[in-house]
Amino acid sequence: MNPKQSLRQAPALLVVDDDSVFRQTIAELLREAGFEVSEAANGAQALSICGERDVALCLLDVQMPGLSGLDVANRLGQTPVLFLSQVEDKVVIENAIRERAIGARTLGYLIKPVDPDKLVHTVKTAVGVARDLSDKQTWLEAIARSIEDERRAIARELHDALGQQLVALQWEARAIQGMVDPDAKEINAHAQRIVEGLQDLYQGVNKIIDRLRPEVLDQLGLRKSVEALVVEWRQRATGCQFDLSVEDDVDAVDEHISSALYRVLGECMTNIAKHAAATQVRVSLARMRLGPETGGQPQEVIQLKVTDNGRGFDAQGSPSGVGLHGMQERVGAIGGHLEIQSQPGQGTTIVATIPVRRGPPGGG
Repeated sequence: MNPKQSLRQAPALLVVDDDSVFRQTIAELLREAGFEVSEAANGAQALSICGERDVALCLLDVQMPGLSGLDVANRLGQTPVLFLSQVEDKVVIENAIRERAIGARTLGYLIKPVDPDKLVHTVKTAVGVARDLSDKQTWLEAIARSIEDERRAIARELHDALGQQLVALQWEARAIQGMVDPDAKEINAHAQRIVEGLQDLYQGVNKIIDRLRPEVLDQLGLRKSVEALVVEWRQRATGCQFDLSVEDDVDAVDEHISSALYRVLGECMTNIAKHAAATQVRVSLARMRLGPETGGQPQEVIQLKVTDNGRGFDAQGSPSGVGLHGMQERVGAIGGHLEIQSQPGQGTTIVATIPVRRGPPGGG
């Protein structure tokens, strides 16, 4: 196969730079190498173009008026990025990549002025890496959905088989109690312990079922489930004020997204209770179309935002704790992005943003 034909069949590249001469020179070099190339003079144009077409790789100038290259990278979601930077930007970019402060698909940078041969080689390599990342993400999403489906099937089996059997045994134990002479205290005591043991076992099974697949999602849908979870935490944490905002249309999403968001919210609440010492928590859940006007990639997403005024922590490095890593992995596995904003003494904000896949009303 002709390499140029293969490249022309690939999604377009996007070169973003406010220096028109440099931008056009870079774009022309890439076109001569066989790529299809679009151009943008600023961050807002870049976000608009990425929202309208499939972009294999975005080459981003770091220093631009308005939205900087770092701002744009943060708002491009899953679009792979290669920075075009001045020498003095090198440390800033490396720190941002290391601290995960820019888009998850940032592949590296090229220092201006760019050598033509190095440019073409680096871009070809980056496009290949981006393609591999896309394939891996597709597999991750498929695996995550398969795991969630299996959890749901196991939960259903536990409920229908073991749960029903435990209820039946409780009735049998109570029936025995009714047949025994009230004066036979030892027999009655044994029967009562059997009843109580079965009740404890039944509650334990229900907890396992809820962890495998929150039954409340099937019964109520995502919106009412989130409302119920916040009400539950209001009752637990009486010294903390909870503010909640949930839009009605959040129910019409894929059940795997509903489950992920519900679990992330539960983990956030648990972390706040354990570590934050917060007196105020704000939770919002909404579907939105992020575009240049709102500073994100123009696409429909569902976004969960949890903010507390607690003690906070240093979020500049890799997040510590199994809970935060678990939330990142859960959201990332279905194509979403988890942003953690926190500083010591200034509270914490967790934002989970997931592209919407339409599902039946009710979220399950």
